[in-house]
Amino acid sequence: MKFKREDIINYSIISFGLFPIIPNKLKGLLLIFVFLTSLNYYLKDKNKENYFKPFLINTALLFVYVLSMFYTSDISYAFRKLGPGISIIFFPLIFFIFLGSFKVKREIINKALNLFSISTLAFLFIYFIYLFFVDRPINPYFDFPTTIFFRNTIDKLPIIGRHPIYISLFLGISIINTARLLIYYFKSKKNVSILLVIAQIIFISVLFLISSKGTILSLIVISIFIYYLSSKNKIKTILFGLLTSFLLIISISFIPQVNKRFKELFVLKTYSVENIHDRNSSQIRVAIWKTSFDKIKQSPIIGYGIGDVQTILNNSYKNISPILLKRQYNSHNQYLGIWLSTGIIGLILFLYFLLFNYKLSLEYKDYLFLSILLFFSLNFLTENIIERQTGAMLFFFLINLFSASNYKKIKE
Repeated sequence: MKFKREDIINYSIISFGLFPIIPNKLKGLLLIFVFLTSLNYYLKDKNKENYFKPFLINTALLFVYVLSMFYTSDISYAFRKLGPGISIIFFPLIFFIFLGSFKVKREIINKALNLFSISTLAFLFIYFIYLFFVDRPINPYFDFPTTIFFRNTIDKLPIIGRHPIYISLFLGISIINTARLLIYYFKSKKNVSILLVIAQIIFISVLFLISSKGTILSLIVISIFIYYLSSKNKIKTILFGLLTSFLLIISISFIPQVNKRFKELFVLKTYSVENIHDRNSSQIRVAIWKTSFDKIKQSPIIGYGIGDVQTILNNSYKNISPILLKRQYNSHNQYLGIWLSTGIIGLILFLYFLLFNYKLSLEYKDYLFLSILLFFSLNFLTENIIERQTGAMLFFFLINLFSASNYKKIKE
């Protein structure tokens, strides 16, 4: 059986849906697969078409990262931090240059997301089997069924284990995609598959088990915002928002561990940097953000260079709390992280990149693209997602895939 070049490209894009169950060391193979198939298409394409404007906008962050290396002192660490940056340039290169004349059909994008959701389910299935064999800690605080237990074991899962942050990203994207499918069945008046409903319940349940506050809150904001945009009756939107908030409060109140983590947000101690408690993740973040802002004030224009940011933060942590220094926390806010590394110019370029893609998503009312972009943008407020390979590959693949698809529609 002979495959066409177009088919191979489509398969390489769909294969990214395997991302949640691919071991970290092998994730680069997904990028290489798409890169090689798209390069082969470009070299044999007689009607080459390049979109340099969106390519430059979507890669601008990498250039300011590289520029910051000229005034950073720790060059070796800077190169290590720049590693995930390969995703910043490779995916725009693939979708806007190599595949400039290639139209990625929405059907292919949907298949990639469907496979992503299935892979997330497969990961969770393996994880729940693993729980039967995991060693039980002596301390009841860390034992089943606490949130700490689930977060620790999901990170220590052999071969395919992930930090809870990235699992929450997988779950969030899967929830958005499954919601898309459920809405499609509802609008087309087709019978909704019970498997879809079960899958959505599993995704949401695990998200509560690992108690990812940022992801839960961002999904609520997204659902209300998208419903507002697509609804003609704004009163219904307000009622929907109130109902959603009410259901969230009720759900949280019945899950003690989740309730405890959300209660942090309403305790005054959380917003004090004195006597930091190692089990109050919200208080730790507040202390980190305050430290980051203090350092930004000292060098707002050019920052400190991508290689020196962590050292700068660690030196400040010494004067605040040993808890912060023990874990050597990054800025836990992607926007602050970019500002610290590259200064205000880097932050402006990154925000322009996001706004450019928001415009593309709204141009054709592409609510799926908008939901995913908003999902990442909100999670950037609490995590440095694109400073690790997993987060960078996932973010820049999805955004550039949707971005190129919508941009080509505009050009047509």
